[in-house]
Amino acid sequence: MPALPNHSSLGTVVVAASAAGTMLFCWKAAQAYMQLRRNEALLKKLPRFLSSWRISLCFIQIWHDLSVTLQDAGLFPWEVSEIGTQWCPNADHVSPNGYLYVTAFRYNDSKGTVGSVAQLRHFSGTNSSSYVVRTRQGQDAMLRVVAIGEDGREPLRIWRKLATAPHALISTNHVLPLLQEVHLEHITLGLFPLVAQSMEDIFGMWAKNSVGDILNALVQALEALAYVHGLGIAHRDAFKHNFLIQWFPESLKTGVVPVSTPRVFLIDFETAIEFPADCPPSERTCTGLPNISSLAGDPDEYTPPRIPEMATGEPYDPFKLDVWQLATSFRDLTCSTMPPVQELFRSMASLDATERLSADEALSRLRAFLEDTPPKFLLIPPVLHYGPHMPSSADIRAMCYPVGEAPDENDEPEEKARVE
Repeated sequence: MPALPNHSSLGTVVVAASAAGTMLFCWKAAQAYMQLRRNEALLKKLPRFLSSWRISLCFIQIWHDLSVTLQDAGLFPWEVSEIGTQWCPNADHVSPNGYLYVTAFRYNDSKGTVGSVAQLRHFSGTNSSSYVVRTRQGQDAMLRVVAIGEDGREPLRIWRKLATAPHALISTNHVLPLLQEVHLEHITLGLFPLVAQSMEDIFGMWAKNSVGDILNALVQALEALAYVHGLGIAHRDAFKHNFLIQWFPESLKTGVVPVSTPRVFLIDFETAIEFPADCPPSERTCTGLPNISSLAGDPDEYTPPRIPEMATGEPYDPFKLDVWQLATSFRDLTCSTMPPVQELFRSMASLDATERLSADEALSRLRAFLEDTPPKFLLIPPVLHYGPHMPSSADIRAMCYPVGEAPDENDEPEEKARVE
């Protein structure tokens, strides 16, 4: 029979274990204290408000200061130039992620021309609030500051609701998914998939999109608004720059109706508002400018187009505001040869509140037009109007080229915008 340990041996083991536990606790406490002090020092270097992140000129320094925090979260920043342009680490290609593509005819372009594979390796942000990173798994994504303290916290709750399961799994929900949240004390950053293009460039820029390409994207944008509106959520900044798209079909270049249609995504819910399910429709109204706190409280800083009610202080329907904003951002596009679409745009962007359409109404009318119109009929270039007393794009084309001598719409322009 084995000998039992004496009481003194057991006591020694207990004391040693207790001492080890105490040392481990003290070590963890010291580490936590040191981390707290590091975070405090870091927070002093960072902009204190969401509005400050947008206007800060210290883009490179801000994200350099955050590099350790990002690496702890498994995120590694893209390389960055002195002027703030980012590019893929080690001159790699951007990682395929299901959200960004280019058309096949631009595949072999190695010069960085817009719309090419090479161009996808570069990103030029407009302010310090967004930064491209690569995850530990090798996926490229967009990191964005979404809340600081209580500033942006309610919009983040709405954003999170729409951009995560189960809502993010619904086919008619076009909100860009939220992949991960990174927290630094009271600052929250959201990680989103990197998407190829902004709908800001869908016409009037470099992409050779047909009227069909444009309307197919617009009908998805309306579906996106209809979905969030059905949940009692109004976006209140639904201009086309807040919609992203997987790629531009450029049907005018290919000369055929595309087999695949790129998906459109809705982003940026910092001005969003949600009404309770039991709130009567007559009480789902807003007054004034959307979320003026995000603009440091200065109404003069709100530069987007405004409906008349924003100036008079009258209550307005924020859901129809979304539709108005989307239509207003398409105001340069004329559809005079398609009266139903022209009338749709007029109603969507009406300054008369009684004439404005809901997202469901606009979606139903545009979808009916697309269902009744052969796709080949829409394989035509868009006609743009640049303002009162200004010639349209069609007029300019007619003035520049004699009848029968205009270049093919499929021809490449002599000069292309490049990413430096």
